[in-house]
Amino acid sequence: MSSYINRDTSFTESEKLVNELGTKSFLRFWTWPNLFRDQENGKEICDLIIVFGNDLLLISDKKIEFNTAKDINIEWKRWYKKAISKSFAQTKGAERWIREFPNRLFIDKGCTKSFPINFDITKAKFHHILVTHGLEEFLEEKLGYPSLQFTNNADLGDQEPFKIGLINKDDPFVHVFTEKTLSDCLGHFDTAYDFLDYLKIRKSFFKIDKNLYLNAEGDLISLWYESYDESNNSRNIFINEKLTSDPIHISYPKFSEFITRKDFIRKKEYEKNSYIWDQLIESFSFHILNGTSVGTENWSEIHEIESKIRIMAQTNRFQRRLLGEGFIDMFYKFKNKRGTRAILVDELNQVFLFFCLPFLQEFRGNTETYRDIRRQMLTDYAYIYKYLQPTLRSLVLIGFRSAIDNEKLTSDLLDDGNDFAYISFDNWDENDAISAKETHDSYTANRLFSGRNITFFNANEFNKTTKF
Repeated sequence: MSSYINRDTSFTESEKLVNELGTKSFLRFWTWPNLFRDQENGKEICDLIIVFGNDLLLISDKKIEFNTAKDINIEWKRWYKKAISKSFAQTKGAERWIREFPNRLFIDKGCTKSFPINFDITKAKFHHILVTHGLEEFLEEKLGYPSLQFTNNADLGDQEPFKIGLINKDDPFVHVFTEKTLSDCLGHFDTAYDFLDYLKIRKSFFKIDKNLYLNAEGDLISLWYESYDESNNSRNIFINEKLTSDPIHISYPKFSEFITRKDFIRKKEYEKNSYIWDQLIESFSFHILNGTSVGTENWSEIHEIESKIRIMAQTNRFQRRLLGEGFIDMFYKFKNKRGTRAILVDELNQVFLFFCLPFLQEFRGNTETYRDIRRQMLTDYAYIYKYLQPTLRSLVLIGFRSAIDNEKLTSDLLDDGNDFAYISFDNWDENDAISAKETHDSYTANRLFSGRNITFFNANEFNKTTKF
């Protein structure tokens, strides 16, 4: 079993920042710095590779200083060659290698430990991301915001200082960020789902069949937030009136002013509880990658459990807010008590089942017995819920210790050892149904279960969530 702590983490300062930003959004399980190929005594493939299902983000990170004492046009060409052209050459090489040799990726320079996560190379979607450092102060001074400017001119190349056109006329599309703009994007789209969705929108935006000019990355983020399509309850920037003209010129007030709007600040405040979901994913991931998980009877290889943990991570920030609030509310409502709660995330067609069990005096000195009982009861409740909700296709199960009097929810609970499991009902048959009914009847007779419904939520991400 591969171990997270044995990964190569010898970063430059800029690489460290990019890795931290990537880990914040995609979390440790899916963020892999310094993967190697078994050539030239272990050759680094790319500065950072994020693998999330069949989405592969290839990130090249370059710190190239811009010499403001020289002629700007000449210096821009030099900077562009090193920061843009060479970076794209690296990500192109990375994609070429992975497509040809998807099974020859390693997490160590000696190429003794294979990359532990599976993906289907025939369905792989590669996202090329170039992160530049060295221009921020100059861009801030010259343009008022440390972002490059953008156009969809495929022939621009290095002809206009500080302006980026389509770097590649065909696929792959190439995304360019400065340190600041990547930080802004990952600060506002800080889940795998949200950032991948932003990249998709970003690509579509620059591929529009009109002449286009974007003053700064923050303008596109602002456009995204302001383009809500009420007809299908989603965002669609292409219905925005600003995109009806030709040419299109997008230039908002300063991005710093946009993110200080009251509704935006409220949204961020409402999202605070969502980060308990990130912490749960990270807690499970840490123990899996370090080989310290217990109760691993149903999997032996990391990729087997990774695909199940990824279901938790497929949720966007708003869905995590609902799940996080459900988890926190349950923690405080079931102090010293046993309890279950099932929450449906409709967009994923996935139900998450929470179960808490008090750590009673009888378990003192025998934590292993307590955890065995909790895992077994969690499984029993899963089958009971399937019996009560026959259309259930699967369940993600999370078990934890019930709170005690006056206990506050802190990281101590996450360090306490919690349960994660995934159950698919694809092979559910009549015998399973009979067994589930027997379990239900036994639990009901012993007052271990009363009627439960799956919880549905109606909420808007800019408003408070309905109270439980």
